[in-house]
Parts: sequence; C-alpha cells; structure tokens
Amino acid sequence: MSSRRRARPSVSVCVLGFVVLVALVVAPLQAQEKDARKLDRTQLAEAQALAKLVDTAQAGQATPSDVPITIDRYDFFRAASGHTYVPFILSIDSRVLANPAVSVMLRVVKKGAKPVPPKERKAPQVTAVSDRPVNDLSDLRDLTEEERAKAQAEREKLNLAPAAFEDLYFLDLKPAQAGGPARLSRAFLAEAGEYDVYLGLKERKPADKKQKPRLGVYKQTITVPDYNGSEIVTSSLVLADKIEPLAKPLSADQQWENPYTIGQLQIVPKVDTRFAKTQELSVYFQIYNAALNSAGKPDVLVEWGFYQKNADGEKKIFTTDPTILNASTLPPQFDVAKHQLAGGSAWPLSSFQAGDFRLEIKITDKVSGKTLTKNVSFSVS
Repeated sequence: MSSRRRARPSVSVCVLGFVVLVALVVAPLQAQEKDARKLDRTQLAEAQALAKLVDTAQAGQATPSDVPITIDRYDFFRAASGHTYVPFILSIDSRVLANPAVSVMLRVVKKGAKPVPPKERKAPQVTAVSDRPVNDLSDLRDLTEEERAKAQAEREKLNLAPAAFEDLYFLDLKPAQAGGPARLSRAFLAEAGEYDVYLGLKERKPADKKQKPRLGVYKQTITVPDYNGSEIVTSSLVLADKIEPLAKPLSADQQWENPYTIGQLQIVPKVDTRFAKTQELSVYFQIYNAALNSAGKPDVLVEWGFYQKNADGEKKIFTTDPTILNASTLPPQFDVAKHQLAGGSAWPLSSFQAGDFRLEIKITDKVSGKTLTKNVSFSVS
C-alpha cells in the first residue's frame, strides 16, 4: 500500500503564489526603423558574415562544421500575445575555440513558407522577447544603401522564405565546467506549427590573426504547440535545479539573457533528468484553458504520485498532498485573462533509493470534469 507524504509548503505554496499572478510579458514588436538594433561597424561585419552562413544552410547547401552546436532542450509556454514562447538551452563545444568571443545568429523559419516576391514584401513583423529585435539583415539601419542593396540581392538569388523570427547575439562564452560544453539560454516567439531552427556561429577573434575564424551551423526541425484551443493543456513540464522568487522583475536586457525567468520566478532548468540524493526534485508548469465557475474562477486539483521503476515494471511508492487551485487558494485579484495558472512543487530526494522513477501528475478540472495526466521520468543516484 502506498504511503502519503506532505509536500514542502515553502515551495508548493509560497512560490506558487508568486507564479499564478504572472503573465508572460512578451508580445510582437513591429519591425519599424526605431526598433532596429543599432550595431557598430564590427558587429555589422559579423552580422553580414553570419547571415550568409545561415542563408547557405537555409538554401540546403553545405556549411562548415568547425564548432559543434546543439540545442539540449526546448520548452513551450503560452505568451500574452497568443504566440508560443520558446525558451531553449544551447550547448557549444567551446574547447575547439581559441577565443571565447563568438557571434551567433538564430533564425526560425516556418515549414512550407514560400519566398515573397520583392514587390509584394511588406514591413516584417518581428516577434522578440525584449527590445532587441533583429530584422532582415537588409533592414538594419546601420547599413549603407549600397550594403543594403547588396544584401537584399544576395538573398533574392537564394530565393529564401522569410524568417518568422531572427536574432543576433554577441557573446563571450563562459568556460565549460568539467570539460563539458558551454551553455546559454535564449528564446523566441512563434505561432503554432512546424519550424526549421537555424543557429549559425562565428568565432570573433581567432588567437592567430592569420587563421580563419571557426564556423558552425546547427539545424533542427521542431513542432511548436498551440495553446489557444478549448481543451485543458499544460506547458512543458520543466525539471529544475532551482526555482526561486525574485524581489523585482528583470529588465529587458536581463530577461533577454535569462529567458527561463517567468515574471518574478527564476527557474534554473536541468539539461538532463539525473539528480543526486542531496538535491531536490523541482517541477514547474502552467495550466491553460481551465473552465471557469459562475464567479469567473478556475477550480483545479493537481495530484502527485511517485512510482519506482524495477525489473518487473514499476510500483507506486507514495503520493503527496494535492495542490488546490481555486478561489480559496488563489489571490483575490487572480484574473485568468491576465494571469497564468501555474503548478509546481519540490521534494527532497534524501529518502529516495538510487534508481529510476516516474512522477505522475494528474490534473482535474472540477468545473468541466475533464482530467489530464502528465508524466516526468527522473533518476536518483
């Protein structure tokens, strides 16, 4: 018979109280002249080189692979704009670089998008998570007319579909820990659908000036979910090394560099699912499309069950007290049109045996009577 344990209230109640009053402050920005990111001449040269590199990849041509790049994880949340907010963790094998200074271009292209003839082009709408949008390279305001025309002509030769999102980063990579890759987090916004994600990297300052800078391109196809329907759904379930409330919201620049900060909640996601017994298992997610009662409030029950995997399958080892999200537990000012309904908790792992486990999360919408079950696998050593 399974036993019942009480979840730590300091996390499941106090932190949750922060989360439920937060909406993602990310919305489309019009790609107007005043919004274009101002680059110096050196950065412009980097942008032009990266744009050519990513253009080549998008055209299906061979590209350099001097620097191994991967995206370890994507996560998906509903943004206030109705788009899907996609933070991700990028790994770069910085050991092959002579200098940690790199330039990186992110481009997200919707599958099936068609090239737009020059005469039919309109000012693009760029979605960005801060005040740092990077438009089509030909729109960067620092380019001379000659450079602008050249960049546009080169892109037209390749007959490329327009990007749904594009951004540019100038980074000094932090040293890799224990011989592992350098990691950083960034994000983009997109409508639901299938996309090709491109990341182009260029070494900025090779130690030997006679040596050509190392280059790398990464491409992956992903499916961005749609959270705007009527069925109860959740965001990604994020396993975290740490979840902490912040005293105040981040600035735009800080948010750009810390995309896993949701409102005033700072999440440090795990890249893998392995935990030490000295750690806590922390989980964060958001619940969308919960039905409302006559008072305009949701009434949702979140139940937590832990299972240990073994040679014969698995067995339930314990459950914790459920999380109740309704008018009696939510702040009085909670408004589903403005705030996200968030679930999350944390459990110390000191009493867990070494092995593999599954956390079952059962979400019951008591207004509609619908249920949803999500699972998270993890290991303890």
